[in-house]
Amino acid sequence: MKCPKCSYLSFETGERCRNCGYEFSLSAPPADDPAGDLPLFDLGDDRPLVSVPAAPRQPLSVRRTTQDPARLKSRHAPSAPPREPDLDFDLDNVDRDLPPAPPFEEPEPPPPSSRHAIDPPVEVDDPRAPAPPGRRLAAGVIDAALTAGIDAGVIYLTLRLSGLDASQLSVLPIVPLAAFLMLLNGGYFVMFTAATGQTIGKMAAGIRVVGTSADDVINDRVSFGRAVLRTGGYLASLLPAGLGFVPVLIGASDRRALHDRLAETRVVRA
Repeated sequence: MKCPKCSYLSFETGERCRNCGYEFSLSAPPADDPAGDLPLFDLGDDRPLVSVPAAPRQPLSVRRTTQDPARLKSRHAPSAPPREPDLDFDLDNVDRDLPPAPPFEEPEPPPPSSRHAIDPPVEVDDPRAPAPPGRRLAAGVIDAALTAGIDAGVIYLTLRLSGLDASQLSVLPIVPLAAFLMLLNGGYFVMFTAATGQTIGKMAAGIRVVGTSADDVINDRVSFGRAVLRTGGYLASLLPAGLGFVPVLIGASDRRALHDRLAETRVVRA
């Protein structure tokens, strides 16, 4: 409701204006409002703005191109199968005056290259003379003294670490100690023989261990496996009262002991 005096707008009905207190009954109701309600807004003329209707438009359409019927017919027509070539099987036209073909010969295999060729073993004689018995005996004494000194040092350190003295040697476990000493002594002979062909005693005596095969003579060394076999063969030479060392002193011209024959080695001058 709009107050005719202060133009205050109110959304509530009442007899007085809430802003200025004017009584709505004092104002005469308009002729087109028999109920006496004052309008909120003056709408003025209620006639439509556009009285003449606009002319209707034509609906939009999409133009599609018309394809050539001949082209459509060629596209959907079944394809023709490929034409097979004509083969002439008339054997009467073959020229029979041609010379006969030469017989087939299997080509010879190419010679093996030098890289993959395996040369047969060549027997090579070692010109070095066998070591004299005296030098071999001196080398054995030196090696025995060295290994005995190493064993004595191991036993002494074992007693000291156990808090025992020399009189209590029997207290130590004999079997494990003996096995350790044999492994230590065997490693001494194996490693020196495989590395240089000479133990310390053989170095001092001027002799060395070599193989008897052609490859061993050319390479001038003993393999690790033969070094192990030769060291283990010492037991075979010692067990029968040392008879395995007899060929070194007398009899054989190459002076090879039993362990040398088992390992296919010989002892020569260095």
